[in-house]
Amino acid sequence: MKCVLTNATVIDCVNPRPVPGASVTVENGRIVEVLGASRSPDTRQAEVIDLGGAYLLRGCGMFTFTRITSPPPGRRSRSRRRSSATA
Repeated sequence: MKCVLTNATVIDCVNPRPVPGASVTVENGRIVEVLGASRSPDTRQAEVIDLGGAYLLRGCGMFTFTRITSPPPGRRSRSRRRSSATA
């Protein structure tokens, strides 16, 4: 089975900056190709998933989807409030 993840912002720990508009091709559970925005992946006979610019980073032998959020200015995250309340 072949799957192509498109329109990803890839963090690969090789490039010093995230790579926006990248595509990642996975075949039989293994990453076989990572391309920057200037190149188009072969999508023939593949399931194509548009990630809409979501961050994609490698970890534990697979790419992981992640959403990075931060609290509004002047507010702490809930985990910080809990830890300081118990300290």
